[in-house]
Amino acid sequence: DNCPLESNVKEVINELSKENEIYFITARSNSYIADIKKRTINYLKKNKIPYDDIFFGHDDKLEIYKKLNLDIMIDDDYFVYEKLTKNGYKALLYDGVLNKNKKGNKVKDWLEIKKIIERMQ
Repeated sequence: DNCPLESNVKEVINELSKENEIYFITARSNSYIADIKKRTINYLKKNKIPYDDIFFGHDDKLEIYKKLNLDIMIDDDYFVYEKLTKNGYKALLYDGVLNKNKKGNKVKDWLEIKKIIERMQ
């Protein structure tokens, strides 16, 4: 609930939301963490992070990617990234603890993500 925002995340998402739909897709659900839906939505509101919709409890993000007809997904889970890219979908691997020794189209910060998305448009 009091987790600090990553550098530039608020500014980048605010800027991207002007011309893009923003979805949050997470494997988290209330069965893992009590009130995670409510806590997550309150956190986004408190930090004024815009989004079009949020989806909880999605371990298989490929299905939601296809359903929403997304242009790109950013995830820190290497297995999500690998499944998307092996199936021909665009994804960025957010560099972090979960994927330190993995190779892929890694991004290190939100400014880099913004540049990549702007080039796609």
